[in-house]
Amino acid sequence: MAYQLQPGMKIVENPVKPPVCATEEVFVYPQPSTLNYGSSRPNTMLYGTSPYMAGKGAPAEYIETSDRLRPQSTSQFNKILARTYEQNLFPLQDVHCKLPLETQKYEPTSTRAEVQNSVFSRRYLQ
Repeated sequence: MAYQLQPGMKIVENPVKPPVCATEEVFVYPQPSTLNYGSSRPNTMLYGTSPYMAGKGAPAEYIETSDRLRPQSTSQFNKILARTYEQNLFPLQDVHCKLPLETQKYEPTSTRAEVQNSVFSRRYLQ
């Protein structure tokens, strides 16, 4: 399907699939970086799972999804140090609806609304 941007401009073709896939050309191994401004350490290798967006998308087959940052039981050398949810080491967040604190001693009312409601009730609710 063709789209015309403005009158007088050429018609632009808009195919659904791009001619160059984002995962074909973009792949960079982690490089030493000093972008941890404020750290006195020398270059630190930065590893991550965030997508590299230069090619309009993430190289999906190169993104590691099973990493040490995801929630899991803490274990080292098959020795379980802490099962987080079983022993309730971290309090679960209470997501119940909480009412806001009352800061005013009275409920604000509108005199015009009171008049309109009384007129309505006299007129239609007899």
